[in-house]
Amino acid sequence: MILGIYHSTHEHSGNTAEVNAAITAQRLRDLETIARAGFNTIACPLNLQNAPAFLKRAGELGVGVLVENNDPQGLMAMVTSLKYYSPGAVLGYQVVDDADNGKYTAAQIKAMSAQVKAIDPEALTYISAGSGKAIYFTGLSDALGVQEYPIPFEPISRAYTAIKPIVDRAGMQPVIVNAQAFDWKRTIGTVVSRPPTPAEVQQMAYSSIGAGVKGVLFYCFTDSSGWRLSDDLPLWRECSMVVKELKAVGLRRGW
Repeated sequence: MILGIYHSTHEHSGNTAEVNAAITAQRLRDLETIARAGFNTIACPLNLQNAPAFLKRAGELGVGVLVENNDPQGLMAMVTSLKYYSPGAVLGYQVVDDADNGKYTAAQIKAMSAQVKAIDPEALTYISAGSGKAIYFTGLSDALGVQEYPIPFEPISRAYTAIKPIVDRAGMQPVIVNAQAFDWKRTIGTVVSRPPTPAEVQQMAYSSIGAGVKGVLFYCFTDSSGWRLSDDLPLWRECSMVVKELKAVGLRRGW
């Protein structure tokens, strides 16, 4: 079973070389923290320059990597290069993030997934979409991520009620919940955002497991907003505890 977390910082061409080097170095340090906490998977953006060192260290730590392309040469160049760099170092590829944003049609997503599999048949193809529309994106990749970020604007029961129909539609395709572990940092009406409580994180994870998901990817350890999950120690500890609890009852990575 995938028990992982997103790490969503990106090197950008508009940054200085020093800034990009700092982002790369911090990602490697965070990988160590994530591995020590017991996570077996990290989903993160990489490019052809920083991928080799990151994948090498992830392999040493026993952490699978779901690679999001962050290289100007494109996803297929990444897949081709990394396949020959270190076969098996990559758990899989995020073919499309936010599949429901209208950038790609379902047919295009399916074709991209097929292209990845043609280059590297052993790599998992993965897409993600919001829980409100993810049901329309089943069957296009090996695994489907469902983004469920309800706190504090929607009932936490969505972690079951919104995900169960998607799991049912997906059939044999594994569904992985993208469970909220961040603060939206915005206000809707009179409701001011906040991160989930430790109890809410636990409820989201276990409700999703009850709905039939085959993995949990918390979103997120850090992103460009400055959010860092490890700075919220109670929340970070609960995410880590959920991973350890799931391992303790015999759930392992894989289908």
